[in-house]
Amino acid sequence: MILVVGSITWLGAWRYVWTEWMTSLDHKKIGIMYILLALVMLMRGFVDAAMMRSQQAIAFDSQGYLPPGVVTLSEISPIWMINQQAKYLKSLASTLAVVGKFRSV
Repeated sequence: MILVVGSITWLGAWRYVWTEWMTSLDHKKIGIMYILLALVMLMRGFVDAAMMRSQQAIAFDSQGYLPPGVVTLSEISPIWMINQQAKYLKSLASTLAVVGKFRSV
């Protein structure tokens, strides 16, 4: 991933990537991006499975290497997402409250 981002930056092709791929309506490009994302998620699953297996192998009579309460990468991601959504909703509520005060004046 870092290699791809680095090479796009080095080539100066961010505008091309954005206009020709990320915002494309071409069904072939969308299919290619869908398959690439599926492969990335498959790799994430392999890493997650390897972490679980190594955790089981190491943690026979010890705590293992992951902190207690966090078992896999899959559990870290939703917690982070919920935290980010809570921050967004909190800022949205405060923004709406400010706008409501100005509107009533």
